Amino acid sequence: MRLIICLLVACFVCSCSSISTNTHENQPRRKNPVKYDQDCHIFMTQLNHLKPGMSLDEMSKLFSDRSWVDKSLFQSIGFQSGIWFIYCEPNTSVFRIYPFIKEYKKEEIATYWVFVIKVDQPKMPLKLLKTFLKSGGGHDITILEYSIRQ
Repeated sequence: MRLIICLLVACFVCSCSSISTNTHENQPRRKNPVKYDQDCHIFMTQLNHLKPGMSLDEMSKLFSDRSWVDKSLFQSIGFQSGIWFIYCEPNTSVFRIYPFIKEYKKEEIATYWVFVIKVDQPKMPLKLLKTFLKSGGGHDITILEYSIRQ
């Protein structure tokens, strides 16, 4: 009986060690999270010049290279959720922007950078926001609030 118990314990220990070894080997490794962070840091430092009350046209002029618009993920926020202190109000539009996220694979990003912007245009389409940020325009659309998180 003791021999059977010893064999069962030995088999259990061996199987547990092989499971932990296999799961460790299968985990994806972060290839180059530093490059993503560098790109986002440059982008966010340019946003330091952004002030509430600026127009979208003035915001687009903060960036000499506007190709970031094509490399970023834009989401419209229709209701309040999460940890943001920017509230969805009538006659405004709120957007979440993940800069440069389309340029990297998931395993190359350690932590996401997020930029939330609120403008005084009700129900503004994402496509229109991207157009204004990429090619200028939006002189009459004012930035009411913004927030940056990592």
